[in-house]
Amino acid sequence: MNRQKNTFASLSLFLVYAMFALLALFLVVIVARVYENIVSESGRVHDSRTAMTYIQNKLRNRLDAVGADHDVLVLKKGDLVTYIYEQDGTLCEFYTLDGLPLEDGQGEKIVAVEDFSIRPDNGQLVIRLTDREGFEKVLHVQEVGV
Repeated sequence: MNRQKNTFASLSLFLVYAMFALLALFLVVIVARVYENIVSESGRVHDSRTAMTYIQNKLRNRLDAVGADHDVLVLKKGDLVTYIYEQDGTLCEFYTLDGLPLEDGQGEKIVAVEDFSIRPDNGQLVIRLTDREGFEKVLHVQEVGV
């Protein structure tokens, strides 16, 4: 009888440890999924915010002219020009002397975007930026000296 109690106690203890291990594993899996979702969302928000903040900071400089040429944002200061445009799903910037043409592949890649468009609207430029997840941000900028 004593041996049966010992076996039952050992089996009960083993079941408690097994349940603890199973619940701990379950908890780790749940936390890993939550962490993955947080990192994914953080990256998406960061890309979208980075692109629009980058453009806003460029516009805060004391510029002589702000304009658009198709879907290229043109920022002039003195005899220097900054072109901001989308190419192959990436927001790019090209910084050069005024008068030199913008050619494909010359720009510095900034951040991945789905779409970048600019349209004039009564003396303003409406800049639309869509990130990879489809979220759109809109910025209205006064067109100056173009």
